[in-house]
Amino acid sequence: MNHYIRLLAVTLASIFIKPIAAQVNVTDSLALVDLYNSTKGPNWKHHNNWLTSKPVSKWYGITLTNNHVANVYLGDNNLVGDIPESFGNLSALQTLDLSYNQVSSLSDSFANLSSLYYFYFNNNPLINLPDNFGNLSFLYYLDLSSDSLRSLPESFGNLSSLNRLVLSGTQVTGLPESFGNLSSLQILFLTNNQLNNLPESFGNLPALSDLELSNNSLSNLPES
Repeated sequence: MNHYIRLLAVTLASIFIKPIAAQVNVTDSLALVDLYNSTKGPNWKHHNNWLTSKPVSKWYGITLTNNHVANVYLGDNNLVGDIPESFGNLSALQTLDLSYNQVSSLSDSFANLSSLYYFYFNNNPLINLPDNFGNLSFLYYLDLSSDSLRSLPESFGNLSSLNRLVLSGTQVTGLPESFGNLSSLQILFLTNNQLNNLPESFGNLPALSDLELSNNSLSNLPES
């Protein structure tokens, strides 16, 4: 009798526990569906298992942690379009690689990605960042090189955790005065831009140790 009870308990556990463990947060899964639809998912180079009955953890480029989307790796994958509003609901997202695509804009809700640590967005036709981009207070590494950026928002200086910034090969002609507030910035690449001046606050970057400024139109540098 005791053997039967133990067997029944194991069976019930397999029924009720395993499906729960396999689930992904519904809000996260809906955000991924919106991303697929807004960037012409059927035309991606790789979209294995997307929008199928396969678990989200099996979708190409997606990894989960504790049933939440933790990493999205969709670089060089022919994404074309805009990042949808719902994408900002990925509260556990740590790494986002959308480099070498044709993504032209980020929604204002993008700044809600409170856990974002690595953001690779180089080689996209992005012209502007959302005004509230500086809300990404956990962001450590940012690559926007070879984008079509023309300016950075004033809130950019609020990126208090930013350590490495790659802005080479854009159309940026100047940096916001708040840039000098990037207290954690150590590595900065600004080569091959159209910079003609730097803000006075640029000399206030306390942690800066590696700076590349070649191939710009700068006539002088601010005093440190």
